This record gives sequence, C-alpha cells and structure tokens, in this order.
Amino acid sequence: MKIKEYFDDTWQIDFANKRVHKVISGLDAVTQAIEIILRTERYKWYIYSPDFGVELFDLLGKRQDYVETELERRLKEALMVDDRILDITDFNITKSQGNKVGYQASFNAVTKYGTVGTKAVI
Repeated sequence: MKIKEYFDDTWQIDFANKRVHKVISGLDAVTQAIEIILRTERYKWYIYSPDFGVELFDLLGKRQDYVETELERRLKEALMVDDRILDITDFNITKSQGNKVGYQASFNAVTKYGTVGTKAVI
C-alpha cells in the first residue's frame, strides 16, 4: 500500500443533485475524499489506481465473524492510503436487522485537520 499525497483544494461534489459547486479544502475536502473512497469498489473502475477504493462486495454472504474482522481491516486499509488521514478509531460494526442482510460500520477518521465521524454500509 502506497501513501498518496492528496491536494487540499478540490471541487465540492453534491452527490444528491449530481453537481459540482465550489472549491473546498481542509476538513471538508478530506471528508469528501472519505466518502468517495467508501463509494468506490476497488479494482472495478479503470479510472482509479489499484490502491484506490475499498473491497466490500465480496464480503456479502460470508460468515458474520469473518465479515466483522475483514470489514475493519479493509476500511482502514482503504482510508489510510490518503496521507491526510492519520488514524481510524472507535470502530463499531452492527448487523442489519429484519429482511436486510448487511452491515454498518461506524468509525472516526482522525485527519490532520480534525476528526470526522462517518459510516460505511454493505
């Protein structure tokens, strides 16, 4: 895994309305980078390098103990590629209830600009 140096200035993406707004930096830019990494399945899109994104799809249907262990490792591995992210803390995994089969991981990403609380769903 290579640590990549990312630019602090980037365009803000409005995912809901599919628009690009203004230039953002600092904690806002890192927060958006985290969201993009978590939305990108590694190795699926040729536009991204092989170390960008996270591997989640192949965890579906696996044993719960395996998924919980692998999910934490894979999310940390995916996010720590960005040099602005210093650590991943307070990791918590919950299994979906009811008819849905899946997991939700919540955690804090400690960045050089501050801490971002976020979650990933598979």
